[in-house]
Amino acid sequence: MNTVSVWDSNHYSPRKDVRLNKGMVLVHSVASQDDFVAVGGQCSMMDDTGEVKIVSLYKMDEIESHKFPLWVYSVEFFQPTILATACMIGDTANAIAQLRDMRSRNSGILLAESEENRGIRTLNCHPTNRNLIAIGGDDVGAIFDVRKPLIPAVQLWDNSADSGYLHTIRWSPNGKYLAASGMYGIDIWNCQGSVTRNKGYHAPQLDDLTFFNQCLWMDDEENILSGDTDGVIHVWNRKNDEKMMLKSYSRDGYPDDFQLSYNRIHRQLATGYQDQIGIWSHFQIEPKPDIISYQMITREILDNPDEVIPLAALQLDQSDQDESSDENFSIL
Repeated sequence: MNTVSVWDSNHYSPRKDVRLNKGMVLVHSVASQDDFVAVGGQCSMMDDTGEVKIVSLYKMDEIESHKFPLWVYSVEFFQPTILATACMIGDTANAIAQLRDMRSRNSGILLAESEENRGIRTLNCHPTNRNLIAIGGDDVGAIFDVRKPLIPAVQLWDNSADSGYLHTIRWSPNGKYLAASGMYGIDIWNCQGSVTRNKGYHAPQLDDLTFFNQCLWMDDEENILSGDTDGVIHVWNRKNDEKMMLKSYSRDGYPDDFQLSYNRIHRQLATGYQDQIGIWSHFQIEPKPDIISYQMITREILDNPDEVIPLAALQLDQSDQDESSDENFSIL
C-alpha cells in the first residue's frame, strides 16, 4: 500500500495520511523541501518505468507526478523545483543519474550513466557547493560536477578491484568528508583539497544476510550513525575508531532496509526498521544519547492490523522552523 503518513514529532499529533494515486507499486525513496514531499519508486514489476510523485503537505494531497525511464531508487531536491534522481532496474546494468526540472516535461540533464553490470542506487547533493553531487552504486562511486555531466570530477576508487557495493552515500555537514555504506563497511573520503580515502568502519561479525544500508553524519563531522539490515544502530567515531551500539530493533523474518533521518536544527533523530519507528529528541552522542521519546508502528495504517509492511522511506522535515512550530516527518 502506497501511503505518505505525516506526524508532528514535537507534539505527537495524530497521523495524517495521503494515499498516492495509481501508478506506483513500490516506493524506494522520499525527500522533503518546504511544503513538498517527493516520492520516488517504480510503476510496475513487469516493465522499466519509474515515477516521482509530488505531495503537498499543505493540501495533504498528491499534486503532480513525473515519469522516468527507469525505477527511481533515490531522489533529492537539488533546488526547490529541480530533482536529482538515481534510477536503475533491479540489479541490472541499465542505470542513470539525472537532474529533472519539475516545471517542464523534458528528460532533464543526464549526470551519469552506468557501464555494464554497474547499477546506480544512491546520490547526495553537496551541502555548500551546489554544483557537486556524489553518486554511488554497484562498483560505482564518483563525484560529479553538474556543469560537466557524464564526466566524473573525482573517481572515489583508484581501480575496479578496490571498489564495491554502495547503498548510501552522504556528505558531512560542511562537505569536508564523504561517507558511503555498503555490505560490511563504511568508507570515508577526505574531500579537503585533493580527495583521499581514509580508514573505514568494517564489521566482519555481520552474517551473510546482514549489511550496512544507511549512514548519517553527526554535526561534529567525527561521529557517524549506521543502520544495518538486522535492525541495529551503531555509532562510530572516525578519529578514535570507538564503536557503540545505540539500539537494536526486533526483527520479524528476513532482514530489511534500515531508515535514518536527522534534523540538525532541532537535533531530532528519526529511526525506522520494518514496522517500528523511534524519535530521539535533543539527540547527542556525548555524554549519552537521550532515551527515545516515543515509538509508533506503521501497521496502524493497514486495514489488517496483523499484517506487517516494512517501512520504505523515512524523512524528517528539514525546514528552518522555531521550536514552537510543527516539525513533521514523513514515512512511506
